[in-house]
Amino acid sequence: MALSAEFLGRTYRADAAHIVSADEVRAFLHAIGEPSGDIAPPTFAIKLALAESESVMKSPELGLDWSRVVHGDQRFEYHRPIRVGDALDCETVIDAIKSVAGNDIITTRCDLTTNSELVVRSWAVLFFRGPEK
Repeated sequence: MALSAEFLGRTYRADAAHIVSADEVRAFLHAIGEPSGDIAPPTFAIKLALAESESVMKSPELGLDWSRVVHGDQRFEYHRPIRVGDALDCETVIDAIKSVAGNDIITTRCDLTTNSELVVRSWAVLFFRGPEK
């Protein structure tokens, strides 16, 4: 079933800002073999962007079967580093919708901001495989 174009441009906002803690940055740095610090590595942004994108894609109004998703692409645009203590708001927008051969291809854009300052913008392309024939 093709996803309706009416969802194009739909915007979702996280219920509350995510306060970046020293513990989570330390744990993330440790996991990638980097020394501790007050600045999160660039890949830290995926932790927040993915959580919000997943909640959008699991939204009942979209009616998508998350078990049929294949991650196609991910891109980041950094405006400044994420720091311990940042209160990051996350806004996710459905940027593009395309249906090809019974599969839905959705591009989401996630903006991480603090005090209206853009910190990181990311895009994800997700393929939702159509039903088996």
